[in-house]
Amino acid sequence: MDDLLKQVKQARRRLVLRRFLVALGWCWFGTMLAAAVVIAVEKFYPFYPDNAPYWQWTAGTCAVALVLGLLMAVAWAFFARDGMLQAAIDLDQRFALKERVSSTLAMEEEDLQSEAGQALVEDARAKVKRLHVAGRFGISPGRSFFLPLAPAVIAVLVALFVPPAVEETQAAANQAAARKQVKKSAASLKRKMADRRKQAKELGLKDAERLFKKLEEATQNMGQANANRKKALVELNDYARELKERRKKVAGADGIRKQLDKLNDIKQGPAKEFAKAVARGDFSKAAKELAKLKE
Repeated sequence: MDDLLKQVKQARRRLVLRRFLVALGWCWFGTMLAAAVVIAVEKFYPFYPDNAPYWQWTAGTCAVALVLGLLMAVAWAFFARDGMLQAAIDLDQRFALKERVSSTLAMEEEDLQSEAGQALVEDARAKVKRLHVAGRFGISPGRSFFLPLAPAVIAVLVALFVPPAVEETQAAANQAAARKQVKKSAASLKRKMADRRKQAKELGLKDAERLFKKLEEATQNMGQANANRKKALVELNDYARELKERRKKVAGADGIRKQLDKLNDIKQGPAKEFAKAVARGDFSKAAKELAKLKE
C-alpha cells in the first residue's frame, strides 16, 4: 500500500506544480498588463514621487506586478489543487490501469481488510510499482508561460517612446512666459529709446536723434515672431556698434577742444615771459622761455 500511495503522491505533486506554472503565466500576464496601463496613464497624469528617478519607479512598478502575480499563482494552485483520489484517477487514465488505483483509494478500511480488497491492493501495487510517473505527468506550462512577454514589451515601449504630456505642457507654458517677458522688456526699452530721442531732439543732436529713432523701431519688433526678434536683435547690435564709434569720435573731439582751450592761456604763460625777456635784452632767459613755449 505504501508503494501505491508513494506513486499517487508523486503524481499529485506534479499535477499541482503544473497547475501552478500555468496559473503563473496567466497571473503574470494580467499583472504586467495592469503595470503597462499604469505606466501609460502616468505619462499623461504623473503621480509617482518627484524624488524617485523615472526608471527606478518604472522598474519598481514591474517588480510589484511580478510579485503580485506570483502570490496570486501560489494561491490559485493551493486552493485549486487536486486531492489524492483525483490524482489516482489521472494515474489510472494516463497509464490505462482500468481504475485499479482509484478503486483501491476509494475503498473503505473494512473493505480493504477483506480478502477481495487485499487482492485488489496487491494487483494495483504491482502495476503501479513499475510505472515511471514523471514520464506521463509533465510539468511544462505550455505557451501560457510566454503570455507575460507581450505586456512587458508594451510597458517598455511606452516608457521609452511615449513622451510625457506634462513636459509638452510645461514647454508650451515656458515658451508663453518667455514671449510675455520679451514683449514686456521690449515695451520698456522702447519707452526709454523714445525718451532719449526726445532729449536729443531738444538739444539739437540730429545724429543722436536718428540713432535713437532706429533703436526705437528695432525694439518694436522684438515682441513679435521669432524671425522678427532675431532680425531686431541683429539691428540692435549694429546700432550699438554705431553708438560706440560715435562715442569714440565725440570723446576725441572733446579732447581736442580741451587742448585748444589750453592754448588760450599761453598768453598768460611762457609767451608773456618770452616777450619781457626780449624787451630787456635778456636773450638767455628768452631762449629758456622759448623752449617752454615750444613745449
